[in-house]
Amino acid sequence: MKNLRFSEKHPFLFSFLMLLLLIIVQAAGVVIAQLMDLPLTSFSGYTEAVLVIILVIIVSKLGWWQEIGFRKPERPTNLLLFLPALALTIGNLTFGIAITQGTALLIFAFLAVTSGFVEEVIFRGLMLRAFLPKGEWKAVLITTAAFGLTHLVNVMAGYDPVYAVIQVCYALSIGFGFGVMVIKGRAIWPLIIAHALGNFFAFINNGQIGMQLYVVSLTYIVLFTGYGLYLMLHKNNTARPAILTNEI
Repeated sequence: MKNLRFSEKHPFLFSFLMLLLLIIVQAAGVVIAQLMDLPLTSFSGYTEAVLVIILVIIVSKLGWWQEIGFRKPERPTNLLLFLPALALTIGNLTFGIAITQGTALLIFAFLAVTSGFVEEVIFRGLMLRAFLPKGEWKAVLITTAAFGLTHLVNVMAGYDPVYAVIQVCYALSIGFGFGVMVIKGRAIWPLIIAHALGNFFAFINNGQIGMQLYVVSLTYIVLFTGYGLYLMLHKNNTARPAILTNEI
């Protein structure tokens, strides 16, 4: 393989730097919000906006917009492969809607879109693309593990330990399912949309830690893990991903 970029030569270091970027910017946002006595939720919008700008610059410098999945589908029917991702929206909607004020809805909508973009571009975009030359399974499993482990921060943030473990478990399953969908569907933007919608309804619902949370989380785990395995093992269901070839 010729003309490899730093990200492809050293995918572990590159991915570590991406995680470090995410952690440092978000931690800085928390510290600044506390020092300025500002609501963390509203200030998070600025933090995510900064990350969006940085990621746009990184992807542009690498020339990876199409390679990580910002492309039109070869056929409209290819988008059907991404339909299970909408389970995030449906699952979060089952908790009901608790916030209806216009200003709050706008803030949460902006935060949902930016955070969805940031997480998908980092984990299913840049990191996945960096590891793909080493094989699909390795790329998916490593990025899935990284995505799940980032949710362990919630333990240190004061969340209920049981709830934090549940979050890690369904984050792992979502990371796996989404990663496989990017590889087989050759697009990332449908997942950004699904992720943003899921985040939005998570932000404005009145979900409580209880039996319903366990049911929804278990559904995510079974659905995304099972669907990801099906796509990975069913070799003939999709074309070979363009990010593994010279095709742009």
